[in-house]
Amino acid sequence: EHQGVVRVLVRVILVSLAMLQKKGMAEFEADVLAENKAMLAVFARSGLPIEKRRDGETVHLTLSLREAPA
Repeated sequence: EHQGVVRVLVRVILVSLAMLQKKGMAEFEADVLAENKAMLAVFARSGLPIEKRRDGETVHLTLSLREAPA
């Protein structure tokens, strides 16, 4: 059951990023708890260039929407 929810969440995030990209948005920013490896992996799987900056227990991500996902 848990994996089904995660699968849906991943799909929603990836589709949302694609929609923002099509609308001309240049970047997407997110703050993720450093221990949340699953969510960090979701963003990594997007295929978009990612800039990461750690600030204590939080990882600040900036995804460039200027390039198409691989």
